[in-house]
Amino acid sequence: MKKVFLVLILTIVMVSGAKADGAHYNVWLESCETVNITVINAIKDARPDLSTKEAKTLAENAPCWVLENGTKETAATLTATLNDNSCSAINYLVIDDSFSEAPIRSLLEDRYVDFSDSKYKCVSMGGLEKVKAISVRNQNLSTLRDIDVFTRLQFLDCSGNQLTSLDLTVNWKLKALFCYDNQFSQNALNSLVASLPETGGTIVPFRKDDGGNIFGATQMAAAKAKGWETFVKNSDGQFEPYNEEPQYFDASGAYYGPTTDADAYSGTYYTGRYVSPFKTFLGKTDAEIQAKLDQLWNHYFKGNNNQKVYYDVGKEAYILDVNNQDVRSEGMSYGMMICVQTNHKEEFDKLWNFAKSHMWHNPSSGGDGYFSWQCNTDGSVRDQGCAPDGEIYFMMSLLFAANRWHDASYMEDAQAILKACWKGNGASLFSEQSYIVVFQPTPGNNSWSDPSYSLPAYVDLFSRWSTTNQDKWKKATKATRDHLYKSSNTKSGLFSDYNNFDGTPHSVSFNSSATKYMYDAMRCAMNFGMDYYLFGADAERQTVMAQRLIDFFEGDGYKHARFNWDGSNPSETYTLGEAGCNAVACYALIGKDGYEDKVWTNLSMAWDAVPMTGQYRYYDGMVHYLAMLHLCGAFKIWKPITDVYKMGDANGDHSVTITDAVGVVNKILGNPSPGFIEPAADVNRDGNITITDAVGVVNIILSGEASAPKMELENVDDIEATEPE
Repeated sequence: MKKVFLVLILTIVMVSGAKADGAHYNVWLESCETVNITVINAIKDARPDLSTKEAKTLAENAPCWVLENGTKETAATLTATLNDNSCSAINYLVIDDSFSEAPIRSLLEDRYVDFSDSKYKCVSMGGLEKVKAISVRNQNLSTLRDIDVFTRLQFLDCSGNQLTSLDLTVNWKLKALFCYDNQFSQNALNSLVASLPETGGTIVPFRKDDGGNIFGATQMAAAKAKGWETFVKNSDGQFEPYNEEPQYFDASGAYYGPTTDADAYSGTYYTGRYVSPFKTFLGKTDAEIQAKLDQLWNHYFKGNNNQKVYYDVGKEAYILDVNNQDVRSEGMSYGMMICVQTNHKEEFDKLWNFAKSHMWHNPSSGGDGYFSWQCNTDGSVRDQGCAPDGEIYFMMSLLFAANRWHDASYMEDAQAILKACWKGNGASLFSEQSYIVVFQPTPGNNSWSDPSYSLPAYVDLFSRWSTTNQDKWKKATKATRDHLYKSSNTKSGLFSDYNNFDGTPHSVSFNSSATKYMYDAMRCAMNFGMDYYLFGADAERQTVMAQRLIDFFEGDGYKHARFNWDGSNPSETYTLGEAGCNAVACYALIGKDGYEDKVWTNLSMAWDAVPMTGQYRYYDGMVHYLAMLHLCGAFKIWKPITDVYKMGDANGDHSVTITDAVGVVNKILGNPSPGFIEPAADVNRDGNITITDAVGVVNIILSGEASAPKMELENVDDIEATEPE
């Protein structure tokens, strides 16, 4: 009998089956047996979240089977009934064409359960427990009556249907619900919210432009009381918190908010909105997301010698490739990007001190402006040649650091490297003919590329922020996006490690795997995925790329890591780095019909992944860490404060007056005014507020250059005013 209760309580009150004649009937429980401690313990084993009192209450209401026609069934007679339908045990559910709605039945058949060849298909309760994500968007469904058999369900997208009611009482592990574009009445929504589990999560009950006139403050408050945060779907197909005042500055006043461009796309560069899909699809809270970021930082930067890759050596530090026992420009620049995005300036400076002292061929002393890609931990160089992904990440992290920490020295170094990229002090890092990044700026290596070096979001920002060669950077932005698209195999969606400027694989004598999808190539998914959500300028093609890639890995079952370009000859095991990169690619599939559960699957794999230890932790660990910054909403485009305020405008009123000078003096004296904007007050861009800045503000006033900035605060207010009231 205990086995019966384990099965029944896991289904929590209702299970559906089919009679031999194919008519649908429900099976549920009614009180017809004396409750004893054995029954209560069986319930608690199945539902450890219940107290003894709660288990007793449930047992009193549910100790045996009752069919829809009122006939009571014992375990023996029910087993016989199931046997008549070619099922052999009581812990099986019979499913035929009458089971709920066809999309759910098809989901079971295609993805989760091996059915028998008999007319009646027997589904193990264990098989049902494998189902953690269901998407039946836009299926014209009028009911989801059998949703309660999926007791381990975590994600449900039933948007775009004709549902008038939805009861999720049984789905006690649910964390994310998309239910917009249905036919719910206000009372039905009240009941729906009441049925949500107490564990908290994310609900998307309507589109932003619907106004939320049915799902209003009362429903939102009831959901919030259960820990559920309300999101809406906006006109770009993305999700954002409902009726929440957006934040565009960090605690020190650094800016990552909107930008007003004539040709604005849907990306966060234009909107200033950074919403983690871990919140919308997995129902994770801000606290859980921050804990995940803290875990990664403490592991890779502060962990023990079997965990960390960051090694502090006084005024310098390096990122160690543990397996090869060397330091690489790739890892150093990745480490700097992680530091600036997580606001760890001390560690950033130590990494830059090492790279600048030992790896950079500084143009100010006659160097070509690039970096030795490989050196020893003592700083001695192993290979003077460069690997352009390092240069690109160095430039981007320095630009972000200059803007976030308002330090002009970072900007000066970034601009020196940017200038060098176009024959500034030697050969160009980008082809002067195709405008695509080259494998190396040396003869024989500058006529082909590595597609994982193509980072369109970064190149787009270079075209906006570089003080030199802006016309070339603009051409490179388009060429970089084109190159990634051409590099995606039209069958598999995979990329080769090395390729030609037309996207076809390129073979070399020193790497027999150059034409395959190998270690470098996996990063391409993160490259186009981040460009999709940061800019959205190439959204249509990037969605196609993501569909190809994710469909391919779905077909493979996420089992393998290495392939030929066309997807043949699989080998090795799916890696941590791939889990991260492919999840970032799924940004391009959010809102794409038919991909909701695939997005959930990839996000879950990235979230659930355990930080790496051991000799191979460096590469996959750092790539996954970067991906997690994107997925956690923690990767920001840190913009010049002059995008919002004029330099010297310490009080943010869009003019520079004696009041600002007084404000700077008060800051120096330790009595800053409310709303003091430190980045705008730091006139000399040295990262500190001193008397020099006060003098600088006075000079701005005397020069008569105190006009309005590029984007006035009124523009920001206009954007905020578009939020639902």
